[in-house]
Amino acid sequence: MPGRVSDVVIKAIYDTVWALGIEVADVEYVKKPNGMNLTIFIAKPDATPITIDDCEKVHRTIDPILDDIDPTNGAGYILNVSSLGLDRPFKNTKDFLRYVNKSIEVKLYTPIDKTKLFIGQLIRADDDDIELLCNDKTINIPRKAIALAQPQITF
Repeated sequence: MPGRVSDVVIKAIYDTVWALGIEVADVEYVKKPNGMNLTIFIAKPDATPITIDDCEKVHRTIDPILDDIDPTNGAGYILNVSSLGLDRPFKNTKDFLRYVNKSIEVKLYTPIDKTKLFIGQLIRADDDDIELLCNDKTINIPRKAIALAQPQITF
């Protein structure tokens, strides 16, 4: 049922949330100590930070839609709307595309040019590979070689 709930929710709310200038990046329906939680993870297409106001606006917008479609077939749940988080690992191509022209960190399963960790500006990404600019050198990395990729956090 969890996969089904996520699919139904994404289909029902995606276009409405997108009209707010925000993307539904992921949906989780999981049991937590306080009961079942339906969490909608949101992001902005240009990777600018999500604010509390953004979360509240999305929550207010989708709450009546979810009431209408009843994605859990009457089972109670707690609705949460959250940003992806600053250091959330990339899960799919959309995550990479959000960070084109931004700095990311990539850890590999096996080394490329004797290196397993690359930090650089993401130039391009698709389903097969990514292209990073690291120290004035462009590096092509197959997606299947990536153990972990995430935004580079600098303070």
